[in-house]
Amino acid sequence: MWKMLLLAGASAAALASTAAEAESFNFTGTVQNYLVTQTGIYMLTAAGAPGGGMGSGLGGDGATGSGKFSLTSGTLLNIIVGQSGQNASPFAGGGGGGTFIYGDLATAFAIAGGGGGADDDTIPF
Repeated sequence: MWKMLLLAGASAAALASTAAEAESFNFTGTVQNYLVTQTGIYMLTAAGAPGGGMGSGLGGDGATGSGKFSLTSGTLLNIIVGQSGQNASPFAGGGGGGTFIYGDLATAFAIAGGGGGADDDTIPF
């Protein structure tokens, strides 16, 4: 039996087990915590937020990183969910934020970079 922790940058993060239980995490701008209450194998997935658009250009998608980890009851996971990049004018959209799942500062479980912001290639530089 394994549990899955899915982090989707800027949109939501959900904790689900094979029993269809779920808990969601959204972008808050702060570190969120999840306390493991049951020892087992967890699939941890982090997805970076998309970049912002500019004119008709769309920002890039964020990266995704994942893995299966054996976690014991009492383990504290720290979660940062990235924010989507801002749509912008007249220069370029902002880059999306990264998403991170880590235990302590020396233990990273899943990290995913945010997508790049779009530019308007019709503006000569």
